[in-house]
Amino acid sequence: MYNEKEVAGFISMVDNYLAALFIDSKYQGKGYGKELINFIKEKRKNIQLKVYKKNDEAVNFYLRNGFVKKEELLDEQTAFNGCAVERQSFTLW
Repeated sequence: MYNEKEVAGFISMVDNYLAALFIDSKYQGKGYGKELINFIKEKRKNIQLKVYKKNDEAVNFYLRNGFVKKEELLDEQTAFNGCAVERQSFTLW
């Protein structure tokens, strides 16, 4: 996603898995993330992702954009709690 002269953010999908959604900090809160999510929703019926449970901003972003928590997981390698997410659900870890 470009903002006139530079990249404002990007989204990366692997099949139905949302592998990455990044918005440059100076463009956060301006609707770019929502626009990218809506673009993917038009292309995919089911979207899955994982997000760290303690990342309140990310968790709330996905909840506001129609996702629901699917399950909570413990990442054994990092010992972080998180959640998996699908459209319309996700998993926290």
